[in-house]
Amino acid sequence: MTPPPETRAVLIVDDESAVRMIARAALAAGGYRAVEAADAGEALAAVRTAPRPFDLILLDLTLPDANGADLIPEFRQLAPGTRILIVTGADVDEVAELQVDGFLSKPFNRASLIAAVHRVLEG
Repeated sequence: MTPPPETRAVLIVDDESAVRMIARAALAAGGYRAVEAADAGEALAAVRTAPRPFDLILLDLTLPDANGADLIPEFRQLAPGTRILIVTGADVDEVAELQVDGFLSKPFNRASLIAAVHRVLEG
């Protein structure tokens, strides 16, 4: 049985505060608990210190201190069951070669974000 969304935790990793704010509001409205990280260092710290693994990481590929794609293996090692959804303005071909669970292009709206999150988490 799948846990209800309100028990699901999502880490939003994006250097744009407006994107994090929109994503957090959309996720909260959808019943998810959201945590924000503005860069790779914050994201890795959040994954390492979370009381339980995140169910999903929304990951931008362009971060000020790292390439988001370089974080994927670290996230997989630290939290093997956590799903990863790339949220970026990069083209689909660049994302296709990454070992992730989904892709959402920027700009996005609340409905498309919730639909993508649901699709990744519910399979």
